[in-house]
Amino acid sequence: AGDADPFRAKMNATVRQRQMNEPNLYDKEIHRAMAAVDKAAERDWRVLRLGVLVFLRAHGGSETLDPPELAWRIRNELVAIRARNDPR
Repeated sequence: AGDADPFRAKMNATVRQRQMNEPNLYDKEIHRAMAAVDKAAERDWRVLRLGVLVFLRAHGGSETLDPPELAWRIRNELVAIRARNDPR
């Protein structure tokens, strides 16, 4: 019933667009985990960030992150996540 409300639908679309234009990429949380040398927490935050980046790529990017920038950031996250999986 809530989706039938045109105002609510418009507000949801506005919020969704804002999230895509200025995504939360968990920078503060990742830096905090790195400073604490908490590799497990850092990996978890990076996996969340990777999910946001992949979502943005699947939806055509955002006003702040175009497709080439998203591809670059996704590659970087994959490398960082793999490094956190290394038991050494």
